[in-house]
Amino acid sequence: MKIKFYLEEEVIEEINYKSTDNIIITNLVDYKSENCFSYKFKGIKANYWKIINYEILKNNKELNLYIKEEARLISLKDHAERNNKGVGFYLKKYSIVDVNFGYHKNILNTANMEIEKNEIYLDKLMKEELHKIRPCIVLSVEGDKVQVIPLTTQEKSPKEKINLNNLRDKINAFYLNKDSYIIPNMIQTVSSRRVFPPKNINGTRKQSYDKYMINTDMKNLINKLLNQRFNPNIQEEKNKLEKDKKKLSEEKFKLIEKIKRLELENNELMELKKLIEEDFDIKGNTIKEFLKNYKEYRN
Repeated sequence: MKIKFYLEEEVIEEINYKSTDNIIITNLVDYKSENCFSYKFKGIKANYWKIINYEILKNNKELNLYIKEEARLISLKDHAERNNKGVGFYLKKYSIVDVNFGYHKNILNTANMEIEKNEIYLDKLMKEELHKIRPCIVLSVEGDKVQVIPLTTQEKSPKEKINLNNLRDKINAFYLNKDSYIIPNMIQTVSSRRVFPPKNINGTRKQSYDKYMINTDMKNLINKLLNQRFNPNIQEEKNKLEKDKKKLSEEKFKLIEKIKRLELENNELMELKKLIEEDFDIKGNTIKEFLKNYKEYRN
């Protein structure tokens, strides 16, 4: 069994395998995606490649991979290192980024030359795990680690729908052509080497992360959803406190009205006291003293 790599129709390398080996290979089924690989071929300077086609010759037990050189993306970490800055200098909470979570791998069964899904090699991404390059929203940055909440175009609950229209003149239409939803139950912490700026309106990636911030309404939406999912007790306590606050506000209003009435009655009493003092020549610095003198006067 052998794998041949073709560059511009010319074989640049052959790799031989035992016929009993299973071979972990890139996901050939989705080879038209941004599924690239690193490999150093002898005598060729480039080391980053993209599969543009493939063929399996079962009788000859050959896998032919047709590849082309691909420009390697500059990650957030690469950019920070080149400028002697920390990752946090460029990336802030609530920025939109692209994250390369890696790709599902296939198994080439050399016994029958069939491509099978990987369900046994746990050091590779499994079917249920996040994969490919997908947009995410940054939740936190700590050192070289970035915590993100991923986005998907698969329809979910309307309350998880995210609106990116405030970035319409900055990010590529690719991010806006379909409705996007956040995936609160798949928050990930990734290396900053997996983080890239989103494509701009021209389809290129510029290292300008601060340009791609979601608006205030979307920030509040994310915080609310995360609290509901991960801090339900806090949300309940918040609701209780809001009810208590409303109740206290109503009681405060009633007390203020009562104080106003008492102040009015007090003013009327003081006016009556003054009239009595003038008519009966009864003095008193306080109400208590005045009442005492008034009782003595009546007796």
